[in-house]
Amino acid sequence: MEKLGDSPALFIVAIVAGLLAARWLVHYGDRTQRRLRRVLQPKSAPSWHPRGEQKLPYTKRLYLLTRAERAFFDVLRAVVADELLVFTKVRMLDVLWLPENVSNREIHVNRVVAKHLDFVLCDRRDVAPVLAIELDDATRASPDSAERGAFVDEVLRTAGLPLLRLPVRPAYDPEELADAIRAALRRRPVRDQPALVPATALSAVATSRSA
Repeated sequence: MEKLGDSPALFIVAIVAGLLAARWLVHYGDRTQRRLRRVLQPKSAPSWHPRGEQKLPYTKRLYLLTRAERAFFDVLRAVVADELLVFTKVRMLDVLWLPENVSNREIHVNRVVAKHLDFVLCDRRDVAPVLAIELDDATRASPDSAERGAFVDEVLRTAGLPLLRLPVRPAYDPEELADAIRAALRRRPVRDQPALVPATALSAVATSRSA
């Protein structure tokens, strides 16, 4: 048998084949190692995680409403009964509309984007907002809060949505609240006013709450 060294042609072919095999091993060996590193290395945190944190810090609030808001909410639901829908912590932008072509639109949006209303009453038939309610506590007496309140008043007046401001109290009288809501709804520049719970039913609510 002819030996490899005895034939220059076979020797050259063997060298070329060896070089091709080495090149193949280097290329696919590196490729395999890169794949292994991607599989084995720990996954990086998503882009919304702060650097070095693997878990977001948010937790659920125990209650949506404060104690004062809850006390008012219970009476308010009894007063409006089945005539109106009650929504809480509504963004002002959810009850306002700005035309796309209004001048300085972004500025006007930014002025209300972070503000919300404590309660909004809506027509049960079409969920149209008919009255906004704000509970004013002692903090509303500060200059900043007073300015904020005046701005909200003017925005809603311009938009045509009546606003009822009430002081925070430990308890609320249903009949007084119904009268205040009726008076505020009379400022509503739209169709016939929704009826509220009769006085007899309100008395029953007050009795049951004081029992």
